Amino acid sequence: MKILLKAVLMFLLLENKKVNCDETQPSFAEPLPNVTVPVGRDVNIPCIVENLGSNRAAWIKVESKAILSIHDHVITRNYRISLNHVDNRNFVLQIKDVKESDRGGYMCQVNTAPMISQVGYLDVVYPPQIKRENTSSDIGTKEGSNVTLTCVVTGYPTPSITWRREDGQPITQSNTERHFGSDPNQVSESMNLVRVNRNHSGAYLCIAMNGVPPSVSQRILLQVYFPPEIETRDTEVSAHLGATVLLSCYIQAHPFPDIVWKQNESEITSGEQYEIDVAIKHYKIQTVLRIPKLQAVDFGKFRCLAENRHGTAEKEININEIPRPTLAPTFTSLLLSASSMGTSSWNDMPSHSELEEDLKLLSKEPPQTTKANSPLFDEVPSVRRTQSSKAKDPVHTLVGGHKGNGQSRTTSSFVFELCAVLFILQEVVT
Repeated sequence: MKILLKAVLMFLLLENKKVNCDETQPSFAEPLPNVTVPVGRDVNIPCIVENLGSNRAAWIKVESKAILSIHDHVITRNYRISLNHVDNRNFVLQIKDVKESDRGGYMCQVNTAPMISQVGYLDVVYPPQIKRENTSSDIGTKEGSNVTLTCVVTGYPTPSITWRREDGQPITQSNTERHFGSDPNQVSESMNLVRVNRNHSGAYLCIAMNGVPPSVSQRILLQVYFPPEIETRDTEVSAHLGATVLLSCYIQAHPFPDIVWKQNESEITSGEQYEIDVAIKHYKIQTVLRIPKLQAVDFGKFRCLAENRHGTAEKEININEIPRPTLAPTFTSLLLSASSMGTSSWNDMPSHSELEEDLKLLSKEPPQTTKANSPLFDEVPSVRRTQSSKAKDPVHTLVGGHKGNGQSRTTSSFVFELCAVLFILQEVVT
């Protein structure tokens, strides 16, 4: 190769032996540029010579000493290399579909005596690429073990690697919640997680970049397995017959466990008597047993059980019976309340004939003293306002016997009517 180069240069000198010494010597109009180009692109490297005259310009690859072109002739057999523009001043070397092997120095040389030349450097860059065969795939491991995530990347310049959690949470090195420095991201080809726990479960992203687009990433799913754990807010629940009861168990487990509700040793299934619901968020699970109408057989112990391949857990909830609540006052308590408001004793209760007279008096009450079509409880203050406006002694009117005057009888009859209506409502409800 060196012999060939010397022969070509000697030929150029012989061609130039008749040059007049008084001619202006060739010179480069501007230095060769250093060019950076991504792999796969085309690049042009210009060489501009002033006063070339009868001299010749040539392109040479510095590292291999290979002659690429002489004047307007391409010497190399590399089909991707050509001369883009030649006019005895401009010599533009073009390389198509640049490859990594094209990286290096390129010399533009003129066959003067002595020869003049200049060199430009071509830097070929390419974006990051992840080597899947050497990079971690999805990992499943038990709680408490150590895990190493690896991401092998190529690229030029050498890519930087950043680790992030897909959910945006900071990456913790161990169950002591110690972070990787002040930045929640880890910059390294490998990332070590010590004594992993359930909080480490999730997707991790290995992101590689070197300034050459596009950047690339690899998603690695880490699953931390552990046996079920169950908690419940109430271990004792009190309810009456016919009530709706909700029993809840809060479970943590991975992988997802089989969940069963039992009463004594009998497994419970969803149906008319029982309803079972399950809510899931990652490794956290809530199961609810709903009993729409509590029956006598439902009093006692219920158990929720969870089981996966790593273990079993259960929790017990006891349902206790309490008396059914009274929804309305009893008839006796209403009569006692009425006697305290309108009579002094049971002996003062009006007779049936007197109640009829009271009803007649109430029907003859002036229109402004009652509200037509108003609810029952709205009529009570109206009646009381009527009594207080007519009675000279309001205290005597409220606590005196029913024989005092027509207004006290009206009050007694109204209270009796109210008691009767409330008693009927109680019977209907119960």
